Amino acid sequence: MTPDPQDDLAYIRQLMEQTRHFTQLSGDHLIAWGLLIGLGLICDGAVTLGAHLPLSGIWIGLIVVGWLYSFWQGRRASRRQPVAGHAARIVSQLWIACGVAMTTAFMVGQWTGAVAGDSTPGLSALFIGIGVFMTGVLSGLNWFRNLAFGWWAGAVTLFIWHGSAALWILAGLFILLLSVPGLVLNLQARAAR
Repeated sequence: MTPDPQDDLAYIRQLMEQTRHFTQLSGDHLIAWGLLIGLGLICDGAVTLGAHLPLSGIWIGLIVVGWLYSFWQGRRASRRQPVAGHAARIVSQLWIACGVAMTTAFMVGQWTGAVAGDSTPGLSALFIGIGVFMTGVLSGLNWFRNLAFGWWAGAVTLFIWHGSAALWILAGLFILLLSVPGLVLNLQARAAR
Protein backbone atom coordinates (compact mmCIF):
# COMPACT_ATOMS: atom_id res chain seq x y z
CA MET A 1 0.00 0.00 0.00
CA THR A 2 1.50 3.31 -1.10
CA PRO A 3 1.32 6.19 1.39
CA ASP A 4 -1.00 8.98 0.31
CA PRO A 5 0.84 12.34 0.06
CA GLN A 6 -2.38 14.10 1.10
CA ASP A 7 -2.39 12.14 4.38
CA ASP A 8 1.23 13.17 4.99
CA LEU A 9 0.37 16.79 4.27
CA ALA A 10 -2.63 16.67 6.61
CA TYR A 11 -0.44 15.18 9.35
CA ILE A 12 2.16 17.94 8.92
CA ARG A 13 -0.55 20.63 9.08
CA GLN A 14 -1.98 19.05 12.24
CA LEU A 15 1.48 18.85 13.79
CA MET A 16 2.19 22.51 13.02
CA GLU A 17 -1.19 23.62 14.41
CA GLN A 18 -0.63 21.67 17.64
CA THR A 19 2.86 23.14 17.97
CA ARG A 20 1.62 26.66 17.32
CA HIS A 21 -0.87 26.30 20.19
CA PHE A 22 1.76 24.73 22.47
CA THR A 23 4.37 27.36 21.66
CA GLN A 24 2.00 30.16 22.61
CA LEU A 25 1.44 28.54 26.00
CA SER A 26 5.15 27.95 26.61
CA GLY A 27 6.20 31.61 26.77
CA ASP A 28 6.40 31.34 30.56
CA HIS A 29 9.31 28.89 30.28
CA LEU A 30 11.21 31.24 27.99
CA ILE A 31 10.63 34.22 30.26
CA ALA A 32 11.69 32.31 33.37
CA TRP A 33 14.84 30.74 31.89
CA GLY A 34 15.86 33.98 30.17
CA LEU A 35 15.58 35.91 33.42
CA LEU A 36 17.19 33.21 35.59
CA ILE A 37 20.20 32.75 33.33
CA GLY A 38 20.39 36.49 32.70
CA LEU A 39 20.51 37.05 36.48
CA GLY A 40 23.28 34.46 36.86
CA LEU A 41 25.31 36.13 34.13
CA ILE A 42 24.81 39.54 35.73
CA CYS A 43 26.15 38.06 39.00
CA ASP A 44 29.14 36.68 37.05
CA GLY A 45 29.70 40.13 35.56
CA ALA A 46 29.46 41.74 39.00
CA VAL A 47 32.19 39.41 40.28
CA THR A 48 34.47 40.52 37.45
CA LEU A 49 33.90 44.08 38.67
CA GLY A 50 34.97 43.15 42.20
CA ALA A 51 31.77 41.94 43.90
CA HIS A 52 32.15 39.02 46.29
CA LEU A 53 29.38 36.57 45.46
CA PRO A 54 29.16 32.79 45.92
CA LEU A 55 28.84 32.08 42.19
CA SER A 56 28.70 28.29 42.44
CA GLY A 57 25.85 28.49 44.94
CA ILE A 58 24.04 31.14 42.92
CA TRP A 59 24.29 29.11 39.72
CA ILE A 60 23.22 25.85 41.36
CA GLY A 61 20.28 27.65 42.96
CA LEU A 62 19.21 29.30 39.69
CA ILE A 63 19.45 26.04 37.73
CA VAL A 64 17.52 24.10 40.39
CA VAL A 65 14.83 26.81 40.50
CA GLY A 66 14.63 26.75 36.70
CA TRP A 67 14.23 22.98 36.49
CA LEU A 68 11.68 22.89 39.35
CA TYR A 69 9.71 25.70 37.71
CA SER A 70 9.82 23.90 34.35
CA PHE A 71 8.52 20.65 35.85
CA TRP A 72 5.83 22.51 37.80
CA GLN A 73 4.73 24.43 34.69
CA GLY A 74 4.74 21.21 32.67
CA ARG A 75 2.51 19.45 35.17
CA ARG A 76 0.22 22.48 35.35
CA ALA A 77 -0.05 22.62 31.55
CA SER A 78 -0.76 18.87 31.33
CA ARG A 79 -3.66 19.29 33.78
CA ARG A 80 -5.15 22.05 31.62
CA GLN A 81 -4.65 20.02 28.46
CA PRO A 82 -4.39 16.38 29.60
CA VAL A 83 -3.85 14.98 26.11
CA ALA A 84 -0.74 16.69 24.79
CA GLY A 85 -0.35 16.56 21.06
CA HIS A 86 2.62 15.02 19.35
CA ALA A 87 3.94 18.48 18.46
CA ALA A 88 3.79 19.62 22.09
CA ARG A 89 5.85 16.62 23.13
CA ILE A 90 8.42 17.28 20.39
CA VAL A 91 8.93 20.92 21.40
CA SER A 92 9.03 20.02 25.09
CA GLN A 93 11.57 17.26 24.52
CA LEU A 94 13.68 19.55 22.33
CA TRP A 95 14.01 22.12 25.13
CA ILE A 96 14.63 19.43 27.75
CA ALA A 97 17.44 18.06 25.54
CA CYS A 98 18.95 21.55 25.16
CA GLY A 99 18.66 22.14 28.90
CA VAL A 100 20.24 18.82 29.86
CA ALA A 101 23.06 19.35 27.35
CA MET A 102 23.77 22.85 28.65
CA THR A 103 23.55 21.83 32.31
CA THR A 104 25.90 18.92 31.70
CA ALA A 105 28.38 20.85 29.56
CA PHE A 106 28.61 23.86 31.79
CA MET A 107 28.31 22.40 35.26
CA VAL A 108 30.10 19.07 34.85
CA GLY A 109 32.27 20.17 31.92
CA GLN A 110 33.62 23.20 33.75
CA TRP A 111 34.09 21.42 37.08
CA THR A 112 36.18 18.76 35.34
CA GLY A 113 38.01 21.22 33.11
CA ALA A 114 36.72 19.59 29.93
CA VAL A 115 34.91 22.77 28.89
CA ALA A 116 37.00 25.93 28.94
CA GLY A 117 35.37 28.84 30.75
CA ASP A 118 35.93 31.20 27.81
CA SER A 119 33.91 28.91 25.52
CA THR A 120 30.82 28.82 27.75
CA PRO A 121 29.13 32.02 26.50
CA GLY A 122 29.51 31.08 22.83
CA LEU A 123 28.38 27.50 23.41
CA SER A 124 25.36 28.75 25.37
CA ALA A 125 24.30 30.92 22.46
CA LEU A 126 24.73 27.99 20.05
CA PHE A 127 22.58 25.63 22.17
CA ILE A 128 19.81 28.18 22.66
CA GLY A 129 19.91 29.04 18.97
CA ILE A 130 19.15 25.41 18.14
CA GLY A 131 16.15 25.33 20.49
CA VAL A 132 14.82 28.65 19.20
CA PHE A 133 15.30 27.69 15.54
CA MET A 134 13.56 24.32 15.83
CA THR A 135 10.72 25.71 17.95
CA GLY A 136 10.12 28.37 15.32
CA VAL A 137 10.22 25.81 12.50
CA LEU A 138 7.85 23.39 14.23
CA SER A 139 5.43 26.15 15.22
CA GLY A 140 5.45 27.92 11.88
CA LEU A 141 6.49 31.15 13.61
CA ASN A 142 9.10 32.55 11.23
CA TRP A 143 9.84 35.58 13.44
CA PHE A 144 10.66 33.21 16.32
CA ARG A 145 12.76 30.95 14.10
CA ASN A 146 14.70 33.98 12.86
CA LEU A 147 15.72 34.87 16.42
CA ALA A 148 18.12 31.92 16.16
CA PHE A 149 20.25 33.94 13.75
CA GLY A 150 20.67 36.55 16.48
CA TRP A 151 21.77 33.80 18.88
CA TRP A 152 24.24 32.41 16.37
CA ALA A 153 25.64 35.85 15.52
CA GLY A 154 25.98 36.33 19.26
CA ALA A 155 27.86 33.02 19.49
CA VAL A 156 30.37 34.14 16.87
CA THR A 157 30.86 37.40 18.76
CA LEU A 158 31.28 35.55 22.05
CA PHE A 159 33.84 33.12 20.64
CA ILE A 160 35.88 36.12 19.49
CA TRP A 161 35.26 38.48 22.41
CA HIS A 162 36.19 36.99 25.80
CA GLY A 163 36.21 38.35 29.31
CA SER A 164 33.65 40.22 31.35
CA ALA A 165 32.07 41.89 28.31
CA ALA A 166 31.03 38.45 27.06
CA LEU A 167 29.02 37.90 30.24
CA TRP A 168 27.11 41.15 29.78
CA ILE A 169 26.49 40.40 26.09
CA LEU A 170 25.18 36.91 26.87
CA ALA A 171 22.96 38.25 29.67
CA GLY A 172 21.51 40.67 27.13
CA LEU A 173 20.92 37.85 24.64
CA PHE A 174 19.06 35.78 27.24
CA ILE A 175 16.85 38.67 28.27
CA LEU A 176 16.26 40.20 24.81
CA LEU A 177 16.15 37.04 22.67
CA LEU A 178 14.51 34.60 25.11
CA SER A 179 12.51 36.41 27.82
CA VAL A 180 11.13 39.16 25.57
CA PRO A 181 10.00 36.69 22.85
CA GLY A 182 8.41 34.60 25.63
CA LEU A 183 6.47 37.68 26.69
CA VAL A 184 5.43 38.28 23.06
CA LEU A 185 4.22 34.67 22.78
CA ASN A 186 2.17 35.08 25.96
CA LEU A 187 0.64 38.32 24.68
CA GLN A 188 -0.22 36.63 21.37
CA ALA A 189 -1.80 33.70 23.22
CA ARG A 190 -3.93 36.06 25.33
CA ALA A 191 -5.00 38.02 22.24
CA ALA A 192 -5.99 34.78 20.49
CA ARG A 193 -8.30 33.71 23.33
